[in-house]
Amino acid sequence: MLAPNDTKTPQLAPVYGGKYQPSLDVAEIARRLRKDLKEATLPTALKCAVRIRRFAGGQSLNVAITAAPSFIVWTTLPNGERVYTALARRWRDQIEVMRQAYNFDKSDSQSDYYNTNYYGNTYYEVA
Repeated sequence: MLAPNDTKTPQLAPVYGGKYQPSLDVAEIARRLRKDLKEATLPTALKCAVRIRRFAGGQSLNVAITAAPSFIVWTTLPNGERVYTALARRWRDQIEVMRQAYNFDKSDSQSDYYNTNYYGNTYYEVA
């Protein structure tokens, strides 16, 4: 607990994924993630593309779900808005957990400090 006059920001504990290894390059992580996705208990109709990018501020690893039955992915609300179905969210979340398994996060967004192995997202690219 900080004293009322203490201006130091409390440090958040770093979060490490279960498969994080400091020596792994993002390209090697992408290879391993592709293998993990093939071995996962996901529907065979789901197809994923694992993509990496390197840039001055770091690197990213994204997973795009490029093929899935659209009637399972989307539902339309009474107001006409299209949203993911519960099943589509569950699949995306399952893949996101796999993607984050190789990551670490020592960020503190309150002080605008970001330190991760890689940035990224898991998302659908289906119509």
